Amino acid sequence: MHIDRTRALQALLDAWSEPAWLIDERHVVRAANRALARSLGVEIEALLGEPAPERMSQRFGEHAQRMEAAFAGARVVFEQVAGGRRLLHQLEPVLDDAGRVWAVALFTTDVSSVTTAEASAQGSEDQFRAIVGTCLEGVWQIDAETRTRFMNEQMATMLGYTVEECLGRKLHEFMDGSAWADAQRALARRKQGIRERFEFRFRHKLGRDVWAVVSAAPVFDAAGDYLGALALVTDVTEARVLERKVQHTQKLESLGVLAGGIAHDFNNVLAGILGNVGLAQVELPPGSRASFFLKEAELAAQRAADLTRQMLAYSGRGAFVVDVIDLNATIREVQSLLSTVVSKKAALNISLGANLPPMRGDATQIRQVLMNLVMNASDALEGGPGSIRVSTSLIEASAADLGRSYLDDALEPGPYLAVEVSDTGSGMSREVLGRIFEPFFSTKSAGHGLGLAAVLGILRAHNAAVIVDSEPGRGTSFKIWLPALKGATLRVRSEPGGPRPAPRANARVLVADDEEAVLTVTCKTLERLGYECVRCSNGAEALARLSEGEPEVDIALLDLTMPELGGGEVLTELRRRGTTTPVILMSGFGASDTSPELLSAGPMDFIEKPFVPGELSRRIQRIIGPKK
Repeated sequence: MHIDRTRALQALLDAWSEPAWLIDERHVVRAANRALARSLGVEIEALLGEPAPERMSQRFGEHAQRMEAAFAGARVVFEQVAGGRRLLHQLEPVLDDAGRVWAVALFTTDVSSVTTAEASAQGSEDQFRAIVGTCLEGVWQIDAETRTRFMNEQMATMLGYTVEECLGRKLHEFMDGSAWADAQRALARRKQGIRERFEFRFRHKLGRDVWAVVSAAPVFDAAGDYLGALALVTDVTEARVLERKVQHTQKLESLGVLAGGIAHDFNNVLAGILGNVGLAQVELPPGSRASFFLKEAELAAQRAADLTRQMLAYSGRGAFVVDVIDLNATIREVQSLLSTVVSKKAALNISLGANLPPMRGDATQIRQVLMNLVMNASDALEGGPGSIRVSTSLIEASAADLGRSYLDDALEPGPYLAVEVSDTGSGMSREVLGRIFEPFFSTKSAGHGLGLAAVLGILRAHNAAVIVDSEPGRGTSFKIWLPALKGATLRVRSEPGGPRPAPRANARVLVADDEEAVLTVTCKTLERLGYECVRCSNGAEALARLSEGEPEVDIALLDLTMPELGGGEVLTELRRRGTTTPVILMSGFGASDTSPELLSAGPMDFIEKPFVPGELSRRIQRIIGPKK
């Protein structure tokens, strides 16, 4: 790094007509020009890599403090009379990528024939500006009043201006109020002679943030008076935006994992509650007063189950019935319902693109996404007049387009079905926009629930992109991009297939679940429905009984997420061994955890916990036929 810089500076020193050289902290000569070599009566090669010549060391010996100031980052200009000549010396610190001074460039000019030293100093300054003008980083010099004295082209471009637009303007004009308060504290440290490296936020001409790493150093004159500051500025906006996006995605993913885990465990608890309530209702004599209370308990448990479904949707693991669907038809089915959630003063406009290809997904969940977005748009109008527009189209999304999505998944460029829900409401600030997908976040005093967080989970499960544009007073637009289906249009989820056994009395059902409460209530429910139940507390026991001589089992009910050997693994191994026993997979998560291969490994089905006795009986009868 230093080698390349030394070569560049050597070329600049050669262009200087009078003595100029570069020395490092040990006073070793790193570069020198021919004018210096001639003044010393030696060849340049004899100087490079050697300690500074004694004559030159003596020349600057009386100005040791100035040399120290230069190595501390200050730019120093002073005069010296030697041999009847008036010499102007300019010491310029040279920084490395880390902002540390690793060398000092010394320029000497004979100003004996010049009427004032200021004219020659200006010439030296012009030469210096030509040098830093070639720097790839931003260079910014301000005076003691924070006016811009010098700025190279790179720095001006970083801020969206030309150099001419920046010269003479004060520092605070390139930042907002909060950043200016930080800048004032930093300037106070410059006046104390402190050099430092820090991250700072400037304001671009177009109003956006420009994040930069700033290496700043104070500038003092020969008398020690503060003249201003000089800074090397590196634009890190892109890296910071990427870092924040990654952090935001990781936070949402962590919350999703937490929500999914809680929902799964809670669904197991609800399965026990609903199962026992159902059994109690069956055992009660007709007209019992307890029936009312049990019905209320059942309704409360069902409401709790609805909440867990929202949590699973947020985590991207909700009940997921995959099929090939027509997006426009899905929206038309809910169009009348959308009109009921929109304010009476608002106009709802629906514009559906023609000849759209199908997509693969869950129509119910897509409708849920649409309902949530339209309800949010209506809330944004705050009961006043305005319009809400829902539109669909087919787009070709590039990698750059997909990079704008809130979901940081590795989405493939290609054709996407675009659903846009826009409103003419109040819009959102950048701070609010950054939090809209957080669980339980709301700008409304009565806001609660998962709302857009659940929407995000559904879209994640559909491998979709979501882009939100909003500004205060200019409304909001949600753009949802769903992958268009290529090729065949066959259903992904197969209906339970295979030969249906003839109806039998006392059908035997094997139940495997690692949750004792769920296992017990499920078996009691099956026995109450007239089935014989075979209990298994884990997947390994279920596999052994089903494939190693257990008396005939008509159907197996397997929990999907048991330790060591889950229901999906048991099913896969059964089919590998040629065992064709019908299987119903059950889980506190949704069917999104069930691969298409398992869903097509018939005869089989899936049921989501918690379930009521009637639903379980219908699933069993659908596969093996009604019991006699």
